[in-house]
Amino acid sequence: MQSELARMTSVVAPVAKVALRPDEAADALGCSRRQVERLIAGGELVAFKIGRLTRVSVTALDEYVAGRMAVCVPPMEVAAVRQHRGRRGGRRVGGGA
Repeated sequence: MQSELARMTSVVAPVAKVALRPDEAADALGCSRRQVERLIAGGELVAFKIGRLTRVSVTALDEYVAGRMAVCVPPMEVAAVRQHRGRRGGRRVGGGA
């Protein structure tokens, strides 16, 4: 009797999600659901179907982010580009020929 009562009243630990709805994936990426749908349609983000439901695995989301980080320009190079543009770009005041 005691074990049955303990089993019935025990608290079940929450299960970590392994797949997200497009709106949940959008929240995780900080973009719109429509943008996630575009990424899926373009083959940039891998998704799968469960019947009619579209899901994005957490692993696929991590791989997408890791792939995007790999193509980003390192911060030091961005600063160098900004300095370079500042020297030759913009309007000159006075002078001119």
